[in-house]
Amino acid sequence: IPSPMFDHRHHDFLTPHGPAQFDERLATFARQAGLLGERRACAVLSNAMHCPAELMTITEEYGTQAPATVPEVLTRGHGNAQDAAHVAVAFLRQIGMPARYVSGYWCGWGAAKPRTHAWVEGFVPSVGWVGIDPSERQLVGEAHVALSVGRSQLDVPYHSRVHRGAPEEQIRNQLSIQRSHQLTQLGQPLHPRNVDSRLPVNLLLADRSVHAHLLD
Repeated sequence: IPSPMFDHRHHDFLTPHGPAQFDERLATFARQAGLLGERRACAVLSNAMHCPAELMTITEEYGTQAPATVPEVLTRGHGNAQDAAHVAVAFLRQIGMPARYVSGYWCGWGAAKPRTHAWVEGFVPSVGWVGIDPSERQLVGEAHVALSVGRSQLDVPYHSRVHRGAPEEQIRNQLSIQRSHQLTQLGQPLHPRNVDSRLPVNLLLADRSVHAHLLD
């Protein structure tokens, strides 16, 4: 995306921050995917959605320790949803698309209960922020309940605390969802006819519905 299309509001989402650090392996993936001359935003977002799973094994466990950097995650070869989101954020920023980290809950199709989760939003000038979930490899839809956005997990931790002595802690959360209008079945991936084999036509976000042809 030409840099004149961005302003000061996008600067923080184009540079490394905290765990979301650049890595040559992301550049290699972009070259192999043919993205260096790619002009279709849908192709870029689709590859960003699949990039972490191609480079690492993604687990469902939530990390309670300080998040690892993208180079560390790629070297060890596995990580959780938060790690996958950092990889996708770094990937998009490294090739010039503003990206932000989103923390929240996922109550996907067939899930026993909501779980803490993280995903990514990439900025497309003609559309706005488009959500992708690299750990579930689907577009962000009604199964995703966002709490906050930031440059990385360091901006939007689920909780922060200061301990003295030998602390013990337990976190409990409860999420209640009420359907306000008829959409797809809760959390079921959206798969109507495709623009390409991996990016559905309807990009369903919490505040708007757009179409993938606007991303071309």
